[in-house]
Amino acid sequence: MKLSNLISSLFSKKPTHAVLFLTYQCNSRCSWCNSWQRPKQKQLTFSQIKKILRQLKKFGIKLIYLSGGEPLIRTDILEIIKLASDFSFDMILATNGILLDGRIIHHLVKYPSLHINVSLDTLDQKLYQKIRGVKALNRVIKNLKLLKKLYPNYPLRLTMTISSANLNEAKKVYAFCQENKIYFSPNPYFPQGRFRKYSSIHDYQSRKNKFIHYYQKIAQKVKNEPFLSGFPLIYQKLILWLKNQLQEPCGAGQEIIFIDPRGKVYACQDLKPFADLTKESLVKKWPEKKWLPGVKKCYQKTPCFIFCTRSPYILKNNKMRIMLDLLTSKKILHYFKMY
Repeated sequence: MKLSNLISSLFSKKPTHAVLFLTYQCNSRCSWCNSWQRPKQKQLTFSQIKKILRQLKKFGIKLIYLSGGEPLIRTDILEIIKLASDFSFDMILATNGILLDGRIIHHLVKYPSLHINVSLDTLDQKLYQKIRGVKALNRVIKNLKLLKKLYPNYPLRLTMTISSANLNEAKKVYAFCQENKIYFSPNPYFPQGRFRKYSSIHDYQSRKNKFIHYYQKIAQKVKNEPFLSGFPLIYQKLILWLKNQLQEPCGAGQEIIFIDPRGKVYACQDLKPFADLTKESLVKKWPEKKWLPGVKKCYQKTPCFIFCTRSPYILKNNKMRIMLDLLTSKKILHYFKMY
C-alpha cells in the first residue's frame, strides 16, 4: 500500500478500504464456504464496474480487495485490474491459486499497486480435497513456486484459514512459506455469515485452548519474523475474542465496505445492503449511516473476528502502538512489502 494511502486511511473519518466481489462463481467447493452453492446471478458488466470504480474513487477509497468466488474466473479480470490501476487504487487480488498460471502471472506482476493473496489451507492432498472439494493442490503449489521462480522479490502472500481440520498443518504451511519467501497470514475459521457455513470438521470449540496457545505463539513471533504477516496487537485482540473477552467495535462500515457482484453495498457482508451502486450514489448513501445499528448489534451480540473488518479498526485506533511496533521491529521493510 502506498505510504500516502496508508497515512490517509489511518486518519480518514470514512472507509478507505472496499471489498469488490467480482463473482460468486468458483472452481473450488470449499466445505466452509457457500459462495459456490449460490444460484447463478447476474453480475456487473465491465461498464458497470468502471462506473462503480469511479464512484469509489470519488468517495475516497484507497484500497480495493478483488474477491469472489474466484475472481480469476472472470474473462475480463485483466481489464478490470488495469482499470483499477488507471484509477490509482491499491489492490489485493484474493485467489485460490488454481488459475494462477504463467500467463496470468506475467500480466499481474506488471502492476506495482497489485498484491496477490493466495488461499491455501494445507499441504496434504487428501486434506486439501476434503477442505476445498477439488483435486488441485499440486497445481496450486506449482503456480506458487513458478511465481517465486520468475519473480523472486514479488511480495506474494498466502492466507491459511485455521480450523480444527488443519491446525496441525499450520506449522508445515508456514515452513513452506519461509522456504519460498512467501508471506504467511493465519486467519481464524468463523462459521457464521452469508458466505460461510458451519462444518463439524472445522469447529474448534472443543479445542479452543489449543487455538489460543497457537495464536499466543504467533503474537510473540510476528514482530520480528520476516514472513509472518500482521501485527502483535491484532493477534492479541484475536486471542481476546477466542476467550470471549473482546469488547470493542469492528471496522465494518466505518473502515471498510463490501460490494457484491450486483453492485449492492454492505457495511459487512453478513448484514443487509444499504445502497445499490448501479442506481445510487455512495457519496450520498453512506453518510445516512443506516448500516450503523446493524453493525453495532452484530459486534455487541455476536462478535466475529474477520480480519478484513477487525484489522483496519485495530490499526486506526491504536496508531501509536502500531507505530512503535513498526519502529522497533526487525522487519520494518517487510511490512511495506506486505501491505
